[in-house]
Amino acid sequence: MDWSALFGNLRGILLKAFYVLATAGGLQFVGGFSPREGYTVALALFVVYWYAIEKIPQTMSPFAVSVDPKWFALLKDTGLIEIETGEGIKRAEDIGVISAVVKDAVGNVLPKQERQVNKRTGYDVLTHGISFTVLPPVAKSYASKGWAPRLIYSNNHHVFLSRSNLFDGIREPIEGLSAPWTWIQGKDPNKPIKVYGDSPIRFYVRLREVRLHEVGLEIGVQIPDFDDFTRQHPSVLDSFKNSTGDFLPVATLPPEVFEYYYRPQDYDYSRSGGVGRFHKYQERLKARLSEFGWNQDDPTYGTHYEHKYADVYIREII
Repeated sequence: MDWSALFGNLRGILLKAFYVLATAGGLQFVGGFSPREGYTVALALFVVYWYAIEKIPQTMSPFAVSVDPKWFALLKDTGLIEIETGEGIKRAEDIGVISAVVKDAVGNVLPKQERQVNKRTGYDVLTHGISFTVLPPVAKSYASKGWAPRLIYSNNHHVFLSRSNLFDGIREPIEGLSAPWTWIQGKDPNKPIKVYGDSPIRFYVRLREVRLHEVGLEIGVQIPDFDDFTRQHPSVLDSFKNSTGDFLPVATLPPEVFEYYYRPQDYDYSRSGGVGRFHKYQERLKARLSEFGWNQDDPTYGTHYEHKYADVYIREII
């Protein structure tokens, strides 16, 4: 049971009851209403008010999201590349995750972690990551909790997507990595050779409900024949929780990151209480980012969120 959501709903109900009772008391004291009349009028006023608030169209600020994976750390920690062997290092070099091999002071082979510039044409997730723009209108059921896209534009493929597409996930094949893989015996019986299958391993981003009506942006890899993969790499499930099907999440941006863009009117400094609400939102956002393993800084344009496995840049479109 989601206790935080339950207590949040209970708190909202109690606040509404308090408003009705306080207004009824005011009507009795100031207006001379009887208790029954005061409660009836107060309840009627608030029912009309809450209904009217629900009918007010939600405004939002369109925003662009760019997800740039930190490929070396992501693929190494998920077991998708191995740098302990010459074959693993060569494959990591071939797909462009590492640029060269160096040795430390005692001669151990270490990869440089900078991405090499491959001569690719067109879109490639290793080079460009995943980028999309969220556009109006707002999906009402999620409007209060931040993630409410109804229309998304893929900046990589120049096509429009729906909210359901983003729940299913934007999935891009990682060139040079595929599954399932098997081992065959080579010339040296002590050094089996890994042979890759023809089902591509994909990097993905998708909407993921982290609490009731609170949806974050999940980042990870989709691995075909996932059960066989985890049997070969049992430590992966210890390091990365909440896998579903063949999706292995490595990071999730909390819903508070997107809340500002869906309810900018709540944090408008020109509105009564806007400054206070914005500062409380910033405190809540900072705590949730820390909980999910992210740091935030503000570059020249937009906002930058940094995680061990990805950089995410969000820019408001005005």
